[in-house]
Amino acid sequence: MIIHTYRDIQEIVSRNPQKPLTFLYRRNGETRQTIITPELNKDTGAGRIGVYAWIDPIVEGVRKDSAGYIAGIKKGDTILKADGEEVPHTLFLLNKLSQARSKPVRLVLLRDGKTIETDLLPHFTDTGVLDTGLSFKPIVFTARSETILQSFKKGSRGNPRIPLPIQSAVLRCSSRGLTCPKLYLALSALPIT
Repeated sequence: MIIHTYRDIQEIVSRNPQKPLTFLYRRNGETRQTIITPELNKDTGAGRIGVYAWIDPIVEGVRKDSAGYIAGIKKGDTILKADGEEVPHTLFLLNKLSQARSKPVRLVLLRDGKTIETDLLPHFTDTGVLDTGLSFKPIVFTARSETILQSFKKGSRGNPRIPLPIQSAVLRCSSRGLTCPKLYLALSALPIT
């Protein structure tokens, strides 16, 4: 499959937890190959590999009374630089702000065709999470719908909270394309943790 967007990567990875995937890519004009096995997210049954979307640093929203609000950042602003370094994407910005800890970071913004400068003092929650009060437009991915049996099969693989006989029954039913009423009853009797 040819990858056109980040959404394509999300779809392939999420549907193939614990299955080796071969990625071909170009770097410096040279074609390379890497095999990556997505980790199973036991909460969702989806695969994940730790690759993040490229989200442009265009502000989608600013929470009132937040660090971003106090710095005068507004919806629609594009963050061009942080402490003199170009900001190519939001992950770069958030890392820069996290590293600054309690020191103000000088931002260069583009607003209505004009550049302006402001200082943003990073704020961290009680648990140490960076909280700028800024939001950026995310890339949304919607997966194809699956039956409860398909979803359970993905999420139950290797989950110690799901009894092995039920995992085996799920695999037997799904591999034969069967609907198992008794299995649904067993699933509904499981405690939710």
